[in-house]
Amino acid sequence: MTHSPEATTRLSRWHYLIVFALFFGAGWLFMAWFQGVFPDNYWPLGVDVYPRWAGTRAFWQGESPYSAAVDAVTQGYIYGRTAVPGEDTFGYYYPAYASVVLAPLALLPAPTAAVVWPALMWAVLGVIAFAMIELLPPRASPWLWAALLLSLFLFRPALLTIINGQYGLFILALWGLAWWLIAHKREGAAGVLLALATIKPSLSLLPTLFLLLWALARRRSKLIISFTAAMSALLLISFVQIGWWAPDFLAELGEYNRDLGTWKPADVATLPGIIWLVEAVILVVLGIRQAVRRKDDFPETLFWGGIFLNLLLTPHTLEYDLVVALLPLIGHIPDYFSSRWRAAGWLLLFWLPWLSWLALLVVGVPTEIWWRAVWMFYPQTLLLALSWAHRR
Repeated sequence: MTHSPEATTRLSRWHYLIVFALFFGAGWLFMAWFQGVFPDNYWPLGVDVYPRWAGTRAFWQGESPYSAAVDAVTQGYIYGRTAVPGEDTFGYYYPAYASVVLAPLALLPAPTAAVVWPALMWAVLGVIAFAMIELLPPRASPWLWAALLLSLFLFRPALLTIINGQYGLFILALWGLAWWLIAHKREGAAGVLLALATIKPSLSLLPTLFLLLWALARRRSKLIISFTAAMSALLLISFVQIGWWAPDFLAELGEYNRDLGTWKPADVATLPGIIWLVEAVILVVLGIRQAVRRKDDFPETLFWGGIFLNLLLTPHTLEYDLVVALLPLIGHIPDYFSSRWRAAGWLLLFWLPWLSWLALLVVGVPTEIWWRAVWMFYPQTLLLALSWAHRR
């Protein structure tokens, strides 16, 4: 089983704040340099920051973030013109209350926001690295530390998340903090973070629901009340600001599912989708059993099952959403790193995206096809490994 964050004591909160600040500063410098390397008409750094930036600005001006006018602003930054048929329109594919959470980002000029957000995500990855080190055995080999750190910082979904300015690492950070807060009996604050994490339902809806059902069964009222209060506040602010936005949001999602994506909900009916579904349900069942047996512990296996079931049932464009797999991968380090061969196998799970991409590239398969192929085998492989880890 995974170890509770409560058992992690080698570094204090101040250490983590210093790590975050150092990584953020270094990340900002690097991202600013990286942004200037390419010409203006090239696919820009932090490309996925622009839709939320433009939508958030429109939201606080009392306008819908789902409008064609907002899309045109976004496309102007990305393409230097409006999109032509067949190109990604870069719509605002998030619930409107995401603009409440991301409001500070919209206070910056768009090019600055496109540097700051990847730098923040780089800092999150740095903090994750230090938290991961604390889960290693006390006398772990320096070579093992180095291999694990290299695997983390070169994890392909994480790198793509940072460069494209995606939001998976942000969700991951909120989940990790919520887990830590629950372990330290600070469930009021944990509920607020879980509410903030719902800004990307394609990652967070089911794991959050499962955790709340666990809290309800265990009468953890603070977690439920704080989550409900935070969600109510987010929804109330958004409805007061722009009115009833749900139909526009659902229409935008329909467009996304129709025109974009290498994994779609309809793919559940394929053989990889069926295998994924069966494995995810098995992990959820194992998680329910764990929650019954360990009444006071965070039900991590149930949460992992919710993550992968959520990924299965929602559309995804590239592999960056798979970055959420870092939480269960890192959480099971104490189980897998108890022997050398298990450590090697666990490290291989971090490298499978790169290895599969290189293998297909060698035989002449375009990356566009690999973007779909990775969804056909990687989640299933991770689920198999997590189920095995649970049995230990």
